[in-house]
Amino acid sequence: MEERAERRDWVLSRGRDRFSALLRVLQGGQQLPIEPRRRIDDVDWERVRWIVFKVALGLAVLFGLGLVGYSIWRDAKVDTWSGPDASVQSGQRLRDCLVVNRLPADETLPSWVRFEGAVYRRGRTSRALDDTSVGVTGYPETGYSLGPARLLLGPEGSGQLLMVVPPSPMALVYEPTPECR
Repeated sequence: MEERAERRDWVLSRGRDRFSALLRVLQGGQQLPIEPRRRIDDVDWERVRWIVFKVALGLAVLFGLGLVGYSIWRDAKVDTWSGPDASVQSGQRLRDCLVVNRLPADETLPSWVRFEGAVYRRGRTSRALDDTSVGVTGYPETGYSLGPARLLLGPEGSGQLLMVVPPSPMALVYEPTPECR
């Protein structure tokens, strides 16, 4: 207690206010230089531009790598359709099937569908559907679906499959591809 009182008396006896005396004691008697406020003109804009450029370049490279990675993953992915059994599959690329692999990739529709042991590739044609054509006039349902997409059987004797994704009024035709298994 007495030490505190002596210290306080010593600080007060210096003749200046307590705050400046306290700062002087804490600084060990050395003055702290007061730096002038920085102005916006003092900023090294060239360095800032370089940092922004490096960050933007890094983000662009990451985005590109993400797109390439997603494309590779999407090409290798095989989807299994829900339905009476798990025999219907589809995907973008099919091993050892050059006819299917030459097709351009589509973001939403598969390049091939395996149905009842046969492989069907995405065709270049589509068929118009109306409310009466599904399940009534030659396009019977197969019972298989993948999300909103449904498989329909094509016209009698054509050997085609139709894929419809509601609310589209069109069905994409899938052609049989006997050279692929």
